[in-house]
Amino acid sequence: MIGSMTEVQPLDDIDQTINYIKNNSHRHFTVQDLAAKARMTPVSFARAFKKKTGIPPKEYVLDTKLKKAKELIVQNKGINIKDVALQIGIQDEFYFSRLFKKREGLSPTVYIKKIQNRVAVVSQLFLQDHLLSLGIQPVAAPVYPSIFPKTNGVPSYLEKPLEGTFLLNAEKTFNSKDIMTVDPDCIIKTSLHHGEQQTLTWMKNKEVHSIDFQNTWDDYLDQMAHFFGKEEAAATIKKDMGQLEKRAKEILKGVARSGEWAVVWVRNEEIRLYGASNHACMELLFQTLEFKPHQDLPKSGYISITVNELLELNPDKILFLWSTKAAVDRVAKHPEWNQLKAVENKDIYIPSSQEWDPWGPLGRKHMIDGLVRYFNLDKTLLYI
Repeated sequence: MIGSMTEVQPLDDIDQTINYIKNNSHRHFTVQDLAAKARMTPVSFARAFKKKTGIPPKEYVLDTKLKKAKELIVQNKGINIKDVALQIGIQDEFYFSRLFKKREGLSPTVYIKKIQNRVAVVSQLFLQDHLLSLGIQPVAAPVYPSIFPKTNGVPSYLEKPLEGTFLLNAEKTFNSKDIMTVDPDCIIKTSLHHGEQQTLTWMKNKEVHSIDFQNTWDDYLDQMAHFFGKEEAAATIKKDMGQLEKRAKEILKGVARSGEWAVVWVRNEEIRLYGASNHACMELLFQTLEFKPHQDLPKSGYISITVNELLELNPDKILFLWSTKAAVDRVAKHPEWNQLKAVENKDIYIPSSQEWDPWGPLGRKHMIDGLVRYFNLDKTLLYI
């Protein structure tokens, strides 16, 4: 009991110290100061801190300050570089600019240009993906903290590009006052799921661009490119994506055409079987990358099925998307499971796909890269 307490206690103190650093980014810290706060020696503290965070305390403090700097720049219209530096405890703005450029690859002055449009995204869709691809960082954007708890409510590939952006919890009703705090010049919105109570009539003297739901990722891209005069950038993005898709199709053709596929999502209380169209993921798999769909899949969308109904379909291969191993384990206990052709032939595939969302250019590239890596590594989770 005593042994386990001594093991846990330093980690608790490290967590408190991390919170202290985050909440006091304007202060100057030494390793000795932080170690004393954690009630540890500097050497023990530095070792425990790096074990917890993956980086040394001094590096973490600087990283926290520069993240705070991005937040100040993005969320405070017209703030100057000197004030940003002072608010994170750095007196010399030129020194701050050098530190910022070393971390971000661009100077604070150039970074400010990424947010000169001051766009807020009020949507349950990750339209920030399209904006970031066009070189525009939104000042506010939606997140799903319960789905992506470890990466600030967004897939990992959007976490760093959105540093500084005010994050709107899309799992709740959007608060107009929250959005107004970052003083957006314009808003991109889609219809919302909460009875459309949030009509944005409160957004006086602001430009509001309403986007209808689109069938493809590039339809969203084209609309946003038109709003901000970025048509040339959009054309380049689509051209590059087409080349990436062509290369991926060539790499995956042996897998894609080796049998008839079905895509299944095992949820808590439901098994979903997807059709071959009218869904971004299915369009990417079955049309763009030419995975061969089972002939009896739903025409579009998805249907809820049982294991018995899956057995009636009996596809050659089953790709489980967005499904945890634990969820598939539950289904695998069904008495009919082992009769599935895909199980008998060890053609059950369960990639780590929680972040696969090809509705935007960044998400689409992430999914394509993930598919290629997964099938090239031949990591299949088998149930035999």
